[in-house]
Amino acid sequence: MIEMLIYVAAGYILSSTILFIFPSLLHKKKEISFSHRFAAHRGGGGERTENTLSAFTTAAQLGADLFELDVQMTKDGVVVVCHDDSLARVCGCEKTISGCNYAELPLCLREIEVACEPGDFYCAAQPEPLLRLEDLYKNFPHVPMQIDVKPGGQELISKVSDLTKKYRRESITIWGAFSHKTTVQCRQYNPRMYVISSPTT
Repeated sequence: MIEMLIYVAAGYILSSTILFIFPSLLHKKKEISFSHRFAAHRGGGGERTENTLSAFTTAAQLGADLFELDVQMTKDGVVVVCHDDSLARVCGCEKTISGCNYAELPLCLREIEVACEPGDFYCAAQPEPLLRLEDLYKNFPHVPMQIDVKPGGQELISKVSDLTKKYRRESITIWGAFSHKTTVQCRQYNPRMYVISSPTT
């Protein structure tokens, strides 16, 4: 009996060591179909109002070859490009994206603090609307994008996946979330899309 346990333990240790050194024996490595050198965070929020069409347009003109963005979902199920669910910072009102229908969303403020640059503000010539993910896909069909899926549950995940499939972008779209649980849900829902790494807690 002891001999049998020794053989089982040795086999387990050996197979675990081999798979640790050569994980591709068990999991096929996913080849990334694109590369990038210049990513536009929140669509290039330092140059224009973050996550707006003008921000992404300017980023593309400046040579950005990957857009980083966040998505939220409105009450009527429209996927909107915005970092915050609260509209206080971006639109100056005490509403939330998840609590409004898309048609009810206010315009962005003309002046907004630049993300990651406390004390720096960008002032737009005129207020802009919040951007739908679908409109971003339509305007930039070939630009790779990294999407941070904000809390919104399975419905938001499915809508992002459906839009990505509709516009044939699965091979050039990376998605996931800071939440490891959400990233796992993204991977399980659509394994054909790349996922970002996230903390395991």
